[in-house]
Formats: sequence, structure tokens, C-alpha cells
Amino acid sequence: MSCTNSDKPLGGVKCVVTNCVHHNTDNECMADHIMVGGRDANKVSETGCETFSKKECCN
Repeated sequence: MSCTNSDKPLGGVKCVVTNCVHHNTDNECMADHIMVGGRDANKVSETGCETFSKKECCN
């Protein structure tokens, strides 16, 4: 698994996906950047965080 986490939260990005490797206990994203997909989206359900990487074990 490839994962690049920052030493501080990504400003203004909240995340409640607790099984993502970039999630912290304050519901902040610790990725160094994010990519949001859904180029032709017309509603929220047609977008998504393409930076998501499933956490395989407990911290």
C-alpha cells in the first residue's frame, strides 16, 4: 500500500471515513494532498475521494 501522510492535517478537509489510512481521530485528513473524482458529477453521490486507501490494520 502506498500512503503519504503529512505531519499535520490538510487544512479545511474533514474526513469521517474511519477505515482510511489518512483519517485521524479528530476527523481530519492527514494526506499530503487529495484527489476528488467525478468529472461529470451532477450530485454529491457522483463524486468521491480518489485518495482513499483502506486501512489494513489498527493503529
